[in-house]
Amino acid sequence: MSLSNQPQAGHDFLTGIVRIFLHSKLSVIFIVFSLVVGAAALAITPREEEPQIVVPLADVYVDFPGRTAHEVEQLVATPLERILYQIDGVEHVYIMSRENQAIITVRFFVGQDRERSLVKLFKKLGENTDAIPPGVTGWVMKPVEIDDVPIVTLTLRGLGGQLSTSAHRRRGDAAPGRHRRSFACLRGWR
Repeated sequence: MSLSNQPQAGHDFLTGIVRIFLHSKLSVIFIVFSLVVGAAALAITPREEEPQIVVPLADVYVDFPGRTAHEVEQLVATPLERILYQIDGVEHVYIMSRENQAIITVRFFVGQDRERSLVKLFKKLGENTDAIPPGVTGWVMKPVEIDDVPIVTLTLRGLGGQLSTSAHRRRGDAAPGRHRRSFACLRGWR
C-alpha cells in the first residue's frame, strides 16, 4: 500500500475547506463584504489635513555658575527631575547638564491643557525653591511649541580635540542667518 493512497486527518480537513471556497460563492461574498466594510470605515473616519495636536512642553534653564557638568547634574538637574516627575500629567522629564547650566525639559501627556500644565510646572518650581542649592543664580521657564521641536539635530566635534566647546559656539554664532548657522559650521569640517 503506497503512502499517497492513505488519507491524512489534517489533510482531509484542509481539503474540505478549500473545496468549499472553490465550489461555492462564499469567497465572493467575503470579498464583497470586506470591500463594503472598508469603504464604510474610510467614509466615517474623521480626517484633517493638518491636525492640531496639543503636547504641552516646557524647558527650564537653571544657571549654576562656576560648576562642572557633573556637579550641575548631581546638585540641580537630578533633584529637579525627581520633583518635576511629581506633577500630575507629566509624561517625561529629560535633563541635560553642562558647565554652569542645566536644561530640564518637561513633557506632559498629549491632550493636556497647555496653560494649566504650565501653571502646574511654575507652581511646582515655586513650591520647591528651598530644594535648590545655594549658588543657583536663577532659572527661566520657556514654553515649547510642538513646531519648535527640531527634526534633525547634529553634533559637531573637532579632530583630536582641536577646538574647545566655546570655540565651537563662537564658530556657530559667527555664521550669518538662523538656518545657515549649522551649515556654516559644517563647511569647515572634514
